Amino acid sequence: MAVPIPDIPFDPGSGEAPGGLTWERVDLSRAVATNRLEGLMRWAGGFAMLELRPGGPHGAAVVATWTSPDGRAWARRRLPEPIRPASFTSFHALGDGLALTTIDARPSITFGTKWISVLLSDDGRRWRRGAGIELGVPAGYPNGWVLDFPAIVAAGDRLIAISRLGPNRCCGSAPSATRWASIAGGVALAAGEGAGRLVAWESVRGGPWEPAPIRVTGTRSTVVAIESLGRKGDLLTGVVLDVDYRAVFSRDGVRWWAGAAFPPGYEWGGAQEVAGDGGWTMLLGEHDPEPRFPVGYGNRLAAWLIGPGGRPQLVLDRQPVVPSGWAAEGDTLVILGRSWLGEDDGDWSWLLVSHDRGRTWDQSLAWSGALGAVFTDLVLDDGTLVMRRVDDSSPGIWIAPMPDAG
Repeated sequence: MAVPIPDIPFDPGSGEAPGGLTWERVDLSRAVATNRLEGLMRWAGGFAMLELRPGGPHGAAVVATWTSPDGRAWARRRLPEPIRPASFTSFHALGDGLALTTIDARPSITFGTKWISVLLSDDGRRWRRGAGIELGVPAGYPNGWVLDFPAIVAAGDRLIAISRLGPNRCCGSAPSATRWASIAGGVALAAGEGAGRLVAWESVRGGPWEPAPIRVTGTRSTVVAIESLGRKGDLLTGVVLDVDYRAVFSRDGVRWWAGAAFPPGYEWGGAQEVAGDGGWTMLLGEHDPEPRFPVGYGNRLAAWLIGPGGRPQLVLDRQPVVPSGWAAEGDTLVILGRSWLGEDDGDWSWLLVSHDRGRTWDQSLAWSGALGAVFTDLVLDDGTLVMRRVDDSSPGIWIAPMPDAG
């Protein structure tokens, strides 16, 4: 049954894998041993993810990549040498191949010079070095200006590094508005007088980096940073602080245009994401309500489908949860989230499916997982849904064909 705005159960379910879908589990725990997998994504060759080895003086290291044409048969390829730190390493679908970018900012990730190194692969098996770049504050800028930690995204066959260049707002008298995102995320700081400027560099097919004339149109104030970077079909997406928070879009990572604004109250509660696939857009936002929900724990998650003229339609609300990921293909939208009862009581994942861009939700495919069953890295590719289980009891990849509407 399809319903306009679904209720997610506040309590964990009883099944290990989502009911309503026919799931197949691929167990990679013996091959990975004590390492862990992260960054599941799709690329021209199917699916890919990273293998990380924990520990070391600078944290976890990326030691291998995994690729699969269908999500079932996986091949492991050891990297020429471990990449550290893994927390500042991004995995990209670059053209028809893959790219690994790492930002080394020691000894200071806030004030020091940033060095970007690049590894490239045409097939996911053989890797070669691409051109790197050392980033810092160019000559001629005022004393006290810093280059914020850059975000790196791929657009077609180009890598784009985006950052804010401006006065230090982290440790001065002004309150910090720094917002850290995920591995390939970025930072946003309050725009205004003295906020600085948005800067970018680009590398074509792993070649030399050059300054890129980045700009954002359709906003009412100066944009100094883009956060929550992601991909929606062939579009890059992000969120900027204008007078309010707005979705922004780009086809090349350099020329961006602003879209709809997030409704009031959903700017600072947690994540802001832009979902969809090509011809349609959905905003996902969190709000931290007071008082807390009496059952469950987490922010209030809501979603809005953006209609003609940028008018938002509320399609998801009321859940005391946090989002773990989303995937879209055609008119199908899948949202993966996580709930928990408290710090010591465990957590679990849940899943929602819509076949009409979020206007209604298929209750037969909705699922609330067992306590302790936690999934992430949701990918939908050619009708196949793939996600990664991360809890210690049953790590692995889960695959299911997505049924048609009806």
